[in-house]
Order: sequence, then structure tokens, then C-alpha cells
Amino acid sequence: MERVTPQPPETGSNVEGHPPKVLVVDDDSRVVELLQITLGGRGYRVLTAHDGEEALEAVRTHRPDFLVLDVRLPRRNGIDVCETLRKDPQSRSLPIVLISGNAATDSRLQGLRAGADDYLIKPFSPRELLLKMQRILERNRDRDLLALKSEVLEEEIRRQRDHLREARNDFQSHLLRLGTILERIQDLNRHRSITEILNRFVVTAVGILDFESVALLLPREGMLVAQVHRGLRLQDPDSLRIDPEGEAGRVLHEASHAVSADDLALRPGCRNEVGLLSAAGLLWCAGVEVEGRLRAVLAVGERTDRKPLDRFDLRLVEALGHSVGTALANADAFERTQGAFLGTITSLLAAFESRYPWLVGHSERVQDLAVRVGEAAGLEEVSLQALATAALLHNLGAVERHEELLRATVVLSPAERMLRQREASEAAGKLLAARGREGIAEILRHQAEYWDGSGVPDGLKGDRIPIGARILSLANAYDALIHDRPHRRAYDVDAARELIRGRAGTQFDPDLVALLLRIPVASEIETS
Repeated sequence: MERVTPQPPETGSNVEGHPPKVLVVDDDSRVVELLQITLGGRGYRVLTAHDGEEALEAVRTHRPDFLVLDVRLPRRNGIDVCETLRKDPQSRSLPIVLISGNAATDSRLQGLRAGADDYLIKPFSPRELLLKMQRILERNRDRDLLALKSEVLEEEIRRQRDHLREARNDFQSHLLRLGTILERIQDLNRHRSITEILNRFVVTAVGILDFESVALLLPREGMLVAQVHRGLRLQDPDSLRIDPEGEAGRVLHEASHAVSADDLALRPGCRNEVGLLSAAGLLWCAGVEVEGRLRAVLAVGERTDRKPLDRFDLRLVEALGHSVGTALANADAFERTQGAFLGTITSLLAAFESRYPWLVGHSERVQDLAVRVGEAAGLEEVSLQALATAALLHNLGAVERHEELLRATVVLSPAERMLRQREASEAAGKLLAARGREGIAEILRHQAEYWDGSGVPDGLKGDRIPIGARILSLANAYDALIHDRPHRRAYDVDAARELIRGRAGTQFDPDLVALLLRIPVASEIETS
């Protein structure tokens, strides 16, 4: 073998940054010498061999970047060498150009079938060989770059898949907690006794969140005292007091979110209250404002699984604290208690939607669109208000009964989705009807009815379907079409309109479809 001192190659360096190594295999010393001079002069490191066995040994020993291989060789011919190299994973991608004095098409095809990248007929121009080598090396570099990009993309896909799996598990856990809390709040609002409400709230509803300790501080002799609690580390829970007129009371009154004990500790005037909270094992506080006054404080400690409270947990604490305040203010007024019930559910659903990108703003957009269509349809104010509330709560039955309807990666069959829509609609209707909200309940119960009578839960047809339910069904479907979902990208506005138009007279009221397609829709502006 012979090595020629390289000059800077025209074709670039190999992956180690060195000039490419070329193995030239031919039993004709004149051809070998010619290629040594030609390739060496272009900066390649040239290795040589003179028969097939020597060629295979040189490939295993020196790992060349390119192989120029004669077909007619002693001991083992070029075709055999080429086939052997292609079977070896270490040399499977080695660029090979076969050279031969046989110009027959069958010989050329045999060489290409053996795995050669190209085929040259003797006599050939060294410049032609150089051009072929340059093209093959560039192609292989592009292939290697593509493989690297593919590997990076696959790794990113794996990370995204793991993230999605984690988010799905988190999603299911939150759905379970949220659904249970909704059920407990429904039970809570059946009671008129303020004592019973407070005890059920703390012991049952907040307990679902798996806090180790919880306390509700209520007014007593000008102070807010831990009157309802569980899991406190204090021997005397009555010693846990906050002055509503003091520094801590002012901070909690002015804050629009839950405040940590650590944040309170930064204020000198709050040190006494912070010490009591820490001694009790309480880490977060949410002020409960009623009619402009700090009427109560809801305080919680660590979760039983020792996981830090995330934004979803804190939003639930804030929403539940708001529920306490409303219950305190309206325990004697049934109608206002019902409003608190609806407000609590809306707040919890909004907190839930804020957790997952594909749900953010959905209920508000459906409400806006439904009200616009309702106004265009000439609905009276009372009906519009019921429709607006139902639109905000339209996912209530799905959250309470079937997480599959909202799960990130599950695509249900038509029969499965129809069954779950039936049960979710019935659950939502019963939930609101039991609380004296029959108008809203009627809309929620029949939101999955179809104009042609093929919907659920009652198979109502045409005008027998409440108009609020018909409007809500249309607005919900349209908003879903023009926004991304976990299993598909958003439709553009024109495609969404065509889909809606195509379902007029089957799924949707054709007159309402006509109204929807005529009015300006804020969601379209956002999407555009």
C-alpha cells in the first residue's frame, strides 16, 4: 500500500475533520498509479490493494471513506467483495464505485445489484471519477445530516410523548378531584344551616384536595379565629387568630389570590400571625371578602403526598374560599345561595380550563358566540341570561361523569361518544334542576340533541328541542372546529363554515346556522 501526501481536498473532510481516505483496488499497477497521482493531487489520502482478499482486509483495518474497486480481481472478484461489504454493518454504507472493462449492460446491472453506488467503464477519465466521488460523498453527507436531524426529531418526539403521558395522568387526576369537589359542593348547597355548611365544607370538600391540615377562620369578638379545622398541630386551635384590621388582615383582604406564609413573613407587622400559621402547619391563606370586608380566612397546609401546591391547587383554594364567603353572606337567602353554587362551578371549570392549553378560553368563547346568535334570534333577556350561564357550564356533565370526553389523547367511537354525551347531558340537567335552575338545566340536558332527532338523551326533533340547547350545540361545535384539539389542528374559518353548513338540517337548526354564518364572530377574528 502507498500513501500520498495530501493537499487540501476539494470535497471537504470526513467526519473526523481529516482528508477523506480512498482505497483503490486494481490488479493493474498502471491504473493504481494513475489514481494515486490524480486523487492524491486533489487532497485525498490514497490506500491501495491488488486483489479481493487484500481489499477486504484493508477495509477492516483502515476504514476508508471511499472505495474504488475493479471488478476483475485475483482471489476474489469485485462483485463478491462488494456483496460481502454490504452484508457487514460496519461497511454497509461505505461508498463504492466499481470499474470494469466490460461495457455490457448486464455487467453494469450486476454491479449495481451487488450494492455499488456507481459503475465506470475502462478506459475512463480520472476527472469523471472525481466528479462521481464528489457527488456520492456530498449525497452521503446530506444523508448523514438527515439521519442526525431525524435522530434529534425522534428524541424530541419521545420527550413530547413522555410529556403528554405525564400531562394526561395529571389531567386525569385533576378531573377526578374536580368532579368529586363538584359533587361535594352540590351536596353543600343543599343545606341552609351555616354551621352544617361550614363543617361539611372543610371536612368534606377541602379534604378531597388531600391537605394534611386546613382551617377556616371566622369572626369572633372582633378577630378571625380558627373555628372549623382539621389536622392542626396546635394544642389550642383557638389561639390561631388573625386581626382583620391588622397588617396580615389587610394583606389578605387586598390580595386577589392565595398568599403564602413565606410572603406574609416578609412584612414585620405579620410575624405573630405567621408564627401561629407555621406552628399549626398551615402554608397558604386565601382571604374571604364579603360586602367589602374580610369576613373569613381559608388556610391550608401541605398535601399528604408532599408534592408542592401547583397553580391549579391554589386556584381551587381561592375558588373554595370564595364559596365560603358567598355561603356566609347568603346562608339565609336561597336564591343567592343558588347563584353562589353556579358561580363556584363556573370558577372551578375556569380554573380547570386554565390548566390545559386546548381548553383555555373555550367556555367564554362559546358563551360569547351563543349570546350573539341568541340576540340575532330575538331571545328575551331572561332566556339570554340562562343561555349565557349554560354556555359557561356546558362541560359540567362531562367533567362530572366522563373524563374521556375531555381527555387529551382519546378519540371515542360515535357510539361511545353518544353514550357518554347522553349520560353527561342527563347528569348536568339533573344537577341544575335539583337546585331550582330548570331553565339552565333544560339547555344543558338537551345540548346533544340533533335537529333530525338522532341525538341524545331524549331523541327530540326540530322545534321540540329547546332553542337555547340548539344555540349552545351550534356555538360549541363551531368554536371547537376553529381551535386546535389534541388529536387535530384547527380548521380554517372557511372550512369550519362549510362543515357547519353541511350539517344544517341534520345536526343543527338550519335557521340558526344561517344566523351564525351572517353575524361577525370574535373567534374568527382571533383565528384569522
